[in-house]
Amino acid sequence: MKIGTINNRAPVQSLGRYNIGLPAADARATAAIIGTTLSAAGRVAEVYANSQVNDVLYGKLNELQQNSIELTSKRTYSANEVPEGVLPEDKLYQDEVQKDGTIVSVPRQNIPAFEVNEGLYNKRVEAIKESARKELGGLYGKFEERFMPYEMSSRTNVASHTAKSATNYFRESAIQQAEGAVRSGQPVEVALGYLESSGVYNDLEIAEIGQKLVEQQEINIINDAITEGDVDEMIALQKVISSEEYSGPLEGSQRLAAKRSLDRGI
Repeated sequence: MKIGTINNRAPVQSLGRYNIGLPAADARATAAIIGTTLSAAGRVAEVYANSQVNDVLYGKLNELQQNSIELTSKRTYSANEVPEGVLPEDKLYQDEVQKDGTIVSVPRQNIPAFEVNEGLYNKRVEAIKESARKELGGLYGKFEERFMPYEMSSRTNVASHTAKSATNYFRESAIQQAEGAVRSGQPVEVALGYLESSGVYNDLEIAEIGQKLVEQQEINIINDAITEGDVDEMIALQKVISSEEYSGPLEGSQRLAAKRSLDRGI
């Protein structure tokens, strides 16, 4: 037999045509199943991640709310209530004159809230976010995105309250200075100067308070005479108060109460 004449074997297929997989339809089905499985796994992972973020977010929002409530309810702080770094050291102390005349630096006991709130708010919010960063790791970006609107709302609320607190503080301080001036015997005009320089009272308010200070000044004169037991002064004041020509600031019940006080003193 001649070489090359034997042909009882099937021709060998080339490697490029050799089929080692599944039929085309089965391959597509398998790929679809794998894709669906991976997609479902991705959704599960995303749901789990969102659940983690939301759990932490809920807790931190509670902390944020409590922080806001505390800051907006405070009127003053003592020096030991102010964390380090919130205020400069010299703002935590004040000079105090001792009985022997020496001056010592002592911790402030009534620091107005408006001096403290902004710095304290920032410090506490940073602590809240740092805690979330440690708990969530790579998921912190999702947390920060969701936390930010609440932080901005809270910050606006605290800032608004702090501004009102500052205004109230300056109003109260000016009134106290004005009333103190009248009690010490200074003219009402001097007392009104404290209100005008405070910048937190309008002209109408100053006029109304001025009328009350004039009334208080009259009452103080009467009370001083009674306290000192100066009968001659009390008799003279009684005549003035009882006169039909009296044109002082006391009217109605105030004038009647002054008369009775002088009667008892005489």
